Amino acid sequence: MGDDALRRKIKEIQALSVKSCDKALAELDEIINQGIESGVVWMLKASIHFQRDEYPLAAKAFLKVIQRKPKSEDASLGLFHSLWSGGETDAAFEEMKRYFKEVGLDSKSQTAQDYWSIVKEINES
Repeated sequence: MGDDALRRKIKEIQALSVKSCDKALAELDEIINQGIESGVVWMLKASIHFQRDEYPLAAKAFLKVIQRKPKSEDASLGLFHSLWSGGETDAAFEEMKRYFKEVGLDSKSQTAQDYWSIVKEINES
């Protein structure tokens, strides 16, 4: 499958995911089973699982994105929230630390402080 065909297929699946998550996941699995290991495919799969409150499956898919793009803030946040929502708070914090180290964030930087304030809000809710 060429890049243009893959992009068209992903757009079709994104539109489909709004209507039918099961069908969208089946289409994504079909792409993966063809040996196409795209970060976009895994990100979409992770997002669908997260929307369905399937946190362990979402976490596995976000990890696939991170394996390809370790500095992806979106994938890291997705993994963090999947782990946290699934009750794996220690693993969620480990992912936060991994991301900070990967992108070279000092724990005292404004971005790091923003992350910690989000965690504080989550803890208080």
